[in-house]
Amino acid sequence: MDRFDYDDGVGKIGLHTSERNYSPWRIILCFFISLAILAAYFYFTPLEGLPLLAIAVVYLLMGYFINPRPDYNNMGWLGGLIDDPFQFSDGYNRFLAFLKFFLLPGRFMAQSLVDFFGIFTRSV
Repeated sequence: MDRFDYDDGVGKIGLHTSERNYSPWRIILCFFISLAILAAYFYFTPLEGLPLLAIAVVYLLMGYFINPRPDYNNMGWLGGLIDDPFQFSDGYNRFLAFLKFFLLPGRFMAQSLVDFFGIFTRSV
């Protein structure tokens, strides 16, 4: 057992390390869904030019590399609706759950872009 591998009721933030093996049709479908989401972002956002692109790139990089893993058993009272005043860790776990929810679209888009361009590197 590693000295950092104990269950203290607090979630963790990991880095992206998973390898996925999906069918090419699923990868292509996810790629086009991601392109539609990005096109809607660029069309409906009031920013223009480099700041818009920089925000999108930072969000996609954060979504790809940061993997929050909250401990859902320690979210507070009533499934996280009420704060447990005697524990600090439930607030931390709720923040990790919010961060996971916030980064989920970016993770989907970044992973589908990486998988799509990975099709061409595997076939060459």
